[in-house]
Amino acid sequence: MKKDKFNLLLLILLIIFFLIIFFFIINDNRKLTIIETIIKEPILYTEKILEKPIYLIKEDIYDYKNKKLVQKKLNDNAKLENNYSLLKIELNEKNKELDELKKLMDLNNNSNLDIINASIINRNMYSWYKELTIDKGFKDGIKDGYPVINKDGLIGKIVKTSKNMSSVKLLTSVNERFRVAVLIQNDDESVFGILSNYKDGYFVITDLSYNKEIKKDSVVITSGLDDIFPRGLMIGKVDYSKKDNFDLEQIIYVKPSSNFNDIKYVSIVKGEK
Repeated sequence: MKKDKFNLLLLILLIIFFLIIFFFIINDNRKLTIIETIIKEPILYTEKILEKPIYLIKEDIYDYKNKKLVQKKLNDNAKLENNYSLLKIELNEKNKELDELKKLMDLNNNSNLDIINASIINRNMYSWYKELTIDKGFKDGIKDGYPVINKDGLIGKIVKTSKNMSSVKLLTSVNERFRVAVLIQNDDESVFGILSNYKDGYFVITDLSYNKEIKKDSVVITSGLDDIFPRGLMIGKVDYSKKDNFDLEQIIYVKPSSNFNDIKYVSIVKGEK
């Protein structure tokens, strides 16, 4: 019994002792004892040594995470900008197609020509300025030799048909075997000639009916004298002229009314209504 009381008393004293020590250790306002200084300084020094790499590691982790977040945001923004650009390009293309269709329909409605509308389904890069394929054939009433126009004017003629498709020989493929009789509306006068070549983006007209100065921007149309195309189909406008190598004949250079690099829809002329 006495032993139990002694043990209890000893426990209470130990608790009081540790409380007093703890109070003095955490009390920053008091002066540290020599023993406390000897114990505390190595502990603080060790803490500083250990704290620095831990801080640097934390800082690196933070920077890494921050950089990843910034990069992710930049990537997301780049994707959004790229998608926006693609959508804008696609929208512009669709608007161009709608505009082309609208002008073609206006041409059909305001013309006295019997017309069949068609779409381009194939155009070979190696024969870009020679031929293309449309989605209409003889089941639609298409025949060889029919003129083909777009919203801006004449682009070629049908040269081969199948049931559902036809090949179009483009006007830009003119040569010695494929020439077109044209008419130049030079002020109040009509000058006849032959569209015999296509070079560097220009139609070349030779064999003029008379050698007179042709003015810039004079309209060039089909004359109907070659039994290939009917009269009045738009070809382009005169850009400039020059003499031949012998300084005898005038050669006319015509800017096409149609953009032969951007053809999606066409109309085949069967004849007059």
